[in-house]
Amino acid sequence: MGVPRQVAEVRASGLLTLGEVAELLGVGATTLARHEGVLWEAPPRHGTGKVRGYTPELVRQIRRALRKKGTTR
Repeated sequence: MGVPRQVAEVRASGLLTLGEVAELLGVGATTLARHEGVLWEAPPRHGTGKVRGYTPELVRQIRRALRKKGTTR
């Protein structure tokens, strides 16, 4: 089974998916989704599957917010 089309489109546009950001930051995807819209602005969703696309700047904001909260390294 291949990568869903929406995920491939997000990656092709230079964005990261929720799972990729979670892995990069060492937290669970549920943790990110739970804090989305509370500690940082929710990223736009793409395609019919509504895949989130995270910019490098948003990832930096998330890292800072999670560090401040004591959730990540």
